[in-house]
Amino acid sequence: MKRYADELENRIIFGRLEPGASIGLHTHENGSEFIFVLQGRGTALYDYGQEELIPGICHCCPKGHSHSLMNDGSNDLLFFAVVAKQ
Repeated sequence: MKRYADELENRIIFGRLEPGASIGLHTHENGSEFIFVLQGRGTALYDYGQEELIPGICHCCPKGHSHSLMNDGSNDLLFFAVVAKQ
């Protein structure tokens, strides 16, 4: 993953998950995360639901909520993520 962070810890991340890989369940205590899918397929698990991730989809995890991403496709899952501190 490639990351940029400013002095306030706002972050922009270019991420890649290989098939079968995942980002474990975590909670965003201090801000929201927005994930824009560029390529591949996957699933976002959040609180008590799930969302299909395909190119063009923007997944949002609001402040105080939890989510996880998994690549359940056959190609790399590429995405941009923005974590905005609030």
